Formats: sequence, structure tokens, C-alpha cells
Amino acid sequence: MSLGRPNYALMRTRTAPALPRIEPVVPTLRPAPFNDPAWLFEPKYDGFRGLVYLTGGRCTIYSKRGNKFSRFRQLEARLCGAFPKRGVILDGEVVAFGPDGRVSFWHLMRGEGTLGYVAFDILWLRGKDLRQLPLIERK
Repeated sequence: MSLGRPNYALMRTRTAPALPRIEPVVPTLRPAPFNDPAWLFEPKYDGFRGLVYLTGGRCTIYSKRGNKFSRFRQLEARLCGAFPKRGVILDGEVVAFGPDGRVSFWHLMRGEGTLGYVAFDILWLRGKDLRQLPLIERK
């Protein structure tokens, strides 16, 4: 496997056989700020982009390249408790909160602070692919 190619096959065979392989949406790079009512704008969190696969009481977080984030097992356990045991795929960002309650990449890189997951898209829920719905409805 090359480093540039996501390993999405692992998502299907090791963690969630009932959930499909979904590649993350790539953000659109723009040359300058703009304002357009047809676009949704979100804050940039300082963390690691991650797809969360939840099914059958199991949870796994994958990087945007398809690699398993094994260092976030405690966060995976907390996410399992927060969602029903039905299939869910979320797109979001793993973040760490510092002592002041603000997102801190410094704390994330050092394994400190309180880990959290900021979901900004629900891609799959209860056997249904939601990607054909407008983003505003999935939020």
C-alpha cells in the first residue's frame, strides 16, 4: 500500500462489515474569502480529520487516508456509548480541549487535555446513505 492511497478496504473488513466504504469529502480550496448563500461555512478546528464508524456496539476512527487511529481508543469507547448500536458513519475532527476549554492542537499532539470529536456531517445512518441529501439537512 502506498502512503498516498487510502486503505478503505480495512474499514469494511476489520471493523464494520455492515457499513459501506465511504471516502471523506475533500474541502474546496479557494484563493480568497468570499460570501455566498449557497455555501456553508464552518470554523476550522485544530485537530485530526476522522471518519467514525459505529456499528454493533463497536466504534473505530479512521484518518482521512484510511488509517486506523489506534491512539484514540478511549474516545472510541465514549462515542460508542453516545450512539445507538445501529450503523452510523460520521465525518468530523478529533480535537483536544486544553485546561481553558478551548481546542488545542498542542494538547492533542502531546496526548493531553480532554479528547473530543466534532462531527460536521452524518454520512450514513440506520442503513441509509445520507450523502444525497443537502448538507444542511445532514447537519
